[in-house]
Amino acid sequence: MRDIDNEPPTDLPEGWERCELKELFYNGLIADGDWIETKDQDKNGTVRLIQLSDIGDGLFRDRSNRYITESKYMELNCTKLEKDDILIARMPDPLGRACLFPFLPYLSITAVDIAIFRSNSITIQHYLMRLINSNEIRNYFESYSKGTTRKRIAKKDIENLIIPVAPLEEQKRIVAKIDEVFEQVEAVKGSLEKSKKLVKQFRKAVLTKAFKGELVPTEAELARREGRDYETASQLLAKIKPNKEKPNTKTTTPPINNEPPTDLPEGWEENILKSRVILQGGNAFKSKEYENSGCPIIRISNLKNEIVNCNDVPFLNINKINEYKDFILNEGDILIAMSGATTGKLGIVPSICNNWLLNQRVGRLIIKDKTENKFIYWLLKYKQNDILGKAYGGAQPNISPNMIEHMICNFPPINEQKRIVAKIDELYAFADEIEAQIDFALKRTDTIKQAVLAKAFRGELVITEAELARREGRDYEPASALLEKIKSQAKEISEKPQIRKRTNKKGE
Repeated sequence: MRDIDNEPPTDLPEGWERCELKELFYNGLIADGDWIETKDQDKNGTVRLIQLSDIGDGLFRDRSNRYITESKYMELNCTKLEKDDILIARMPDPLGRACLFPFLPYLSITAVDIAIFRSNSITIQHYLMRLINSNEIRNYFESYSKGTTRKRIAKKDIENLIIPVAPLEEQKRIVAKIDEVFEQVEAVKGSLEKSKKLVKQFRKAVLTKAFKGELVPTEAELARREGRDYETASQLLAKIKPNKEKPNTKTTTPPINNEPPTDLPEGWEENILKSRVILQGGNAFKSKEYENSGCPIIRISNLKNEIVNCNDVPFLNINKINEYKDFILNEGDILIAMSGATTGKLGIVPSICNNWLLNQRVGRLIIKDKTENKFIYWLLKYKQNDILGKAYGGAQPNISPNMIEHMICNFPPINEQKRIVAKIDELYAFADEIEAQIDFALKRTDTIKQAVLAKAFRGELVITEAELARREGRDYEPASALLEKIKSQAKEISEKPQIRKRTNKKGE
């Protein structure tokens, strides 16, 4: 046991007390969860096995779906969970997060890496759950955690935690105020998350209007206003390739969008993407050729969040680069992921990746003359859901160059393409700015919660019981009296024989 008198002094509000966490549970329960091995589990069982994934920061997530049978529950002498038990995650993330166990309509137990704390006071349970989720306690847990790859905190270190304890009546007011403020914060957070969804819908609407010819004035309309001629999309294509290519109706790969033609804006043309673009796949570089320096190679893992991430790349001997000159990237190249979870994701090669090499499973779109490069990027962004929807393969999506090249697309005149790109860039920049503000505000909600908890456990969130008693001219029960009462109640509880639980291989 720790010598509390040797702990560094702290300023406590009048009527408060410091004690070890376990002192509040002398008349209750402190236990680790049960050591349940995979062989003990049964999907047809009726006893729920609560997992680390169920333990949220102040809330029960209810994510897992594992069970054991009642006979196994009895055989292993498992600890039954009760409503309002404090469940503390002894492993990240974050380590030490806590929640109250809710009412569930079936018998429940918990895994060994979750500690169970149960007192005979619901007020104390709620108060301690909030306290345990404060940054001050989290920092304590982190400092006492052990392990390299998987940190965890021992139950005894949780038990020995020195905590500030308010008088019981003050605890009630603290909990009520925290719940009130947190409810308001969650309401604000919900509004912000809705706003973020609206930003996403706004971006989608921008692209929809752009490729329907409704985002900017059409080139045909501007030409009429200005009394001039203009070059249509068909005339532009004739310059790019005099023998206009028709969709390959004999290919075994179906077009990604085979909907019937729609009414196009004046001057636009419907055609396959290959009429403007050639899709080149990357080279299948062998990992045994990789070196620690040389010419970097862009892989599919480098396409993240619609950008080309230039970190974590392998290298090819610089003397071999001429063998792969067809796969050298240029600044501004558009890349597309061709398989896996990132299928359809796009990225534009930044200047830092100029003259790098392109690996397999990533396609490069080679734009033909007189077609706006960024227009093709936004067009493919607009078509992303179609691309992913038509991807095929075994366990993971896969898209072929032929399918991409034979997408049916709508193309406007070149000058209109430029105006569309400029407008999309402008509106997306506006959306990015709004989203950044929303993200900042969302982070602030978490900061506000921690600020409220810090204030609560300094005795500054609500009026103290000592001050309230003075105002009302009455006595009150300080925290020291509460602790003495818990100790005396514990003495009255008859000792029950302890049945040793099965332990894991480490004896924990």
